[in-house]
Amino acid sequence: MNVYVGTQERIDGAVTYQAAFPFTIGSTEYVDCLLTSKLHALKFESTGDVQWKLDGYDADVVPAGQHGNR
Repeated sequence: MNVYVGTQERIDGAVTYQAAFPFTIGSTEYVDCLLTSKLHALKFESTGDVQWKLDGYDADVVPAGQHGNR
């Protein structure tokens, strides 16, 4: 599947998505990205002919200037 990470400048503004992050269910551990906006968006997209269901996701948000080691 592909995961897209996007940002917005205003709540009613358009979302600008980064290029797709390939994600293999059961293999890929996380998507690592850097966002510079207060408003974030996620989009999940199938890349094959297989059924799947999103049960949830977790976001690890680090305030700007406080980047830690993973």
